[in-house]
Amino acid sequence: MATYEVAEALKKELAEHGASDFRVETGGKHNRLYFTHGGVERFHIFSKGPANPDAHIMLAIQDVRRMIGVNQGSGPGERRVKQTRAPRRFVITPPPDRITVTPDPMAVLQPLATKLRELEMSETIQVDARPDPAPKRAPVVKPAAPELPTPTGKERGWLADQFKRGERERFTLGKVTVTPGLAAAMLEHNTANRRINKAQLALQIGRLKRGHFILTHQGLAFAKTGALLDGQHRLMAVAQSGVSAPFMVTFGAAPEEFTAIDTGRSRQAADLVGIKGLDQPALRSSVARVLLIADGGATRPDVEFVLNKALEVADDPRMVIALHLGKAMPHGIAPTPVAAAYYWIATHSPKAMRVNEFFDGLPTGESLTGVRLRVREWLRDTPKPQKIGSDRNLWLTAGIILAWNSWVRDKRVLTLTWTRSGELPVPL
Repeated sequence: MATYEVAEALKKELAEHGASDFRVETGGKHNRLYFTHGGVERFHIFSKGPANPDAHIMLAIQDVRRMIGVNQGSGPGERRVKQTRAPRRFVITPPPDRITVTPDPMAVLQPLATKLRELEMSETIQVDARPDPAPKRAPVVKPAAPELPTPTGKERGWLADQFKRGERERFTLGKVTVTPGLAAAMLEHNTANRRINKAQLALQIGRLKRGHFILTHQGLAFAKTGALLDGQHRLMAVAQSGVSAPFMVTFGAAPEEFTAIDTGRSRQAADLVGIKGLDQPALRSSVARVLLIADGGATRPDVEFVLNKALEVADDPRMVIALHLGKAMPHGIAPTPVAAAYYWIATHSPKAMRVNEFFDGLPTGESLTGVRLRVREWLRDTPKPQKIGSDRNLWLTAGIILAWNSWVRDKRVLTLTWTRSGELPVPL
């Protein structure tokens, strides 16, 4: 260290800041400047140049100055100062002068082992290796099925007469008013049908109680043997609701007809909307379903309600704009929540006059900034589940409305937190 006069000139200055024990070690791959600071030995790797050997040690000293706080200049030099690892120390304990032999711990157990052997010779020890019986689970109490009404003798007699005639011929009665009692009598012959679908049953009961049940060509059917082939859900709905309904009833059908009944796809809401002559039936029915759920309807509204809602808002100019906006969204962004959010904001927000300003540019992404840009990216990047249903559409619609609330309040942060299932946020 004494050979480098430049470094020696700095040692006193560094010592005032707590650095000491400077030394340079040469040899090996690199030269090292060692010093002690804060009770920890540290080092800095440097190389000696043949032209100016003091230049490299001077650079190392400058890094040390930055590390201990003398020089506040910029640069990564303080990161080049490393801490010296403490050498491992092995302490070898000298052997004791005396070696004490402890007694065998098993010697204490010898008398007990002798007694056990004597017991085995005199008696036979039986061990029950069966596992403990599993705890009994509490029995699951299923709700009792609603009691069906008792058929009258007249109803049973009329049905028996039709079965006798059905053994000889196949015939159809144009209109039969099926009472709850007659429905219960007919269900006694439901011996080979699929299990009851609770959602379908609730749908039929709702139609009966609302007075929306319509007589159609698809009536009830019984085989020559008297077995019920078609109509178990409708008969069960009549029996449980207590509401009579008209049906066409066929007796004497061939049992083979059962395999061809209800094998097609039932009409969906979009099919009914299209039959009414409206354009974009799928989008219209999907938006109507979201609006029905948000208005406090069931999570799976009847297709009849969806149709009525779609027809109710069909001529509303705000719905026309909403449908065009949803249809203009690019691939990857679902059109239903965009259209539903536009209509919901336009019809529920006191600041609805700015709704076009908020949605302007959403389909293309041009000139979008802040919250509007973030909500578009959220709609585009939200992973799609295997099934996209009304619940997902309702959730995305709520997110757009929350973005609207942030935008009208000039908020820069987009907070999408909404836990009220089955509802939509109130637009500001």
